[in-house]
Amino acid sequence: MSRDLDSILAEVVEHAAAAARPAGAAAARRRGRRRTVVRTAVAGATAMVAAGTATAIVLAADPAPAGRGSTVVVTTPNTSPSGAPPPSASPSGSPSSGASASSTPTTASGGTGGRASVSLSLPAAFAAGAPTPFSYTVANRGPGRTARVTLDLGAPTSNTPGSAPNETAVLERRATDGSWQPVTVSYDAALGQDTARYGLPLPAHGTATEQLRLIPPGVATATVRVAVDGGGSASASAPLKTPALTATGPASASPGSAPEFDFTLTDPTPAAYSGIRLHLDAYGASPACAVAVFPSASWSVGGGWSTVSLGAGASGGGWPLLGTVALAPGQDVHLRVRLRMPSSPPSCLTRGQVAVIAELPGASAVLSEDRTGPTPGFDTRGESPFFAIG
Repeated sequence: MSRDLDSILAEVVEHAAAAARPAGAAAARRRGRRRTVVRTAVAGATAMVAAGTATAIVLAADPAPAGRGSTVVVTTPNTSPSGAPPPSASPSGSPSSGASASSTPTTASGGTGGRASVSLSLPAAFAAGAPTPFSYTVANRGPGRTARVTLDLGAPTSNTPGSAPNETAVLERRATDGSWQPVTVSYDAALGQDTARYGLPLPAHGTATEQLRLIPPGVATATVRVAVDGGGSASASAPLKTPALTATGPASASPGSAPEFDFTLTDPTPAAYSGIRLHLDAYGASPACAVAVFPSASWSVGGGWSTVSLGAGASGGGWPLLGTVALAPGQDVHLRVRLRMPSSPPSCLTRGQVAVIAELPGASAVLSEDRTGPTPGFDTRGESPFFAIG
């Protein structure tokens, strides 16, 4: 296949993938963000979108020099398992039979006539706010050299249209001793991408495999492109997943009672989390009536009970922090909230609601107190059904 035809095909794939990616506002609504998301078009990348399955794509470039003989494959050994050890489970943690923690990625190779090729393997999904392993392999069909590798890691988001991104992707590279070492990531304004570059030693007529971990930017899809100077490039996409929060509660509550509400936080992603903050949002939900009407609430995650003041009479009632939890892939954390009802509620108060916000602190957290630095985080909200009061 000629180089001109390669370029045409790459451009066609790029435009098709761009059309398939969700628009910024739609992606933001999926995440439940209370902000405006600015997404910038990706230039110069060949993309594929994979939903629910592992993704691999190979593109070759630069024909091999005439007279080149057969290839001797020398594979760089990977002696350490990829991925970080999961954190310790919280007291109420338990495996979830319905949660899919991860899928084994698959890769394919091709472009045997080229000087070099790149095979990129992404997981079935990336974990929002947590490092997720992926890998790529470069097949070198020429003399040994140190190649410059460029990784485009996706389009970061901004809280304000037209402003600079407020988040930065996090990339780590597996060292020969098995440790994870940070890779510098910078924003390329011309491409609208977070980008990383480093040198990769390539053996003569052999292959080199890189193990990496990524906390991607964005709110719906993670797109990664790997390019090698004087060689090939590969691009692929995978969805971003966040822990899910579900809630149940009673249909009604009487004055002076203490109804209980149950919340379940589940990790369906391939990564482990620590430091997830749980905030309570309990409020009166009657028109033209006070919001902060509940004096206090108690909560438990499988052990003893703790009590938090809801500041009855305060504007908005606040979103007090209950505590932090850790999640391993496929694990559940169960939270029970016991709400103290006022003994003499306002006559206008006819219904209320209890909700919990689970948030990993990061650049675009919903709660300002959780906006800590440029690392992407996540937030999700679980709402019990509205309950009648009376």
